[in-house]
Amino acid sequence: MKTETLIKVILNSGNLAVYECQPQHIPREDISQSREWPIMYGTQIAHQLRGQWFKSGGWQEITEPKTLKLLNNL
Repeated sequence: MKTETLIKVILNSGNLAVYECQPQHIPREDISQSREWPIMYGTQIAHQLRGQWFKSGGWQEITEPKTLKLLNNL
């Protein structure tokens, strides 16, 4: 059973990124610092720049329709 959760975050740059993280690292409304948890403890799997999604760690564009739909619907 998979226990990771995908969460879309807004980075300080204003760009979007998607992180895979454990459920205990999902931000909570009652803890203001928790919005940094996915970035601190998760693994970035994709980032967005000017409306285009790229694989983490570089600039390889994600073009597979199923993956783009998943990223855009988070």
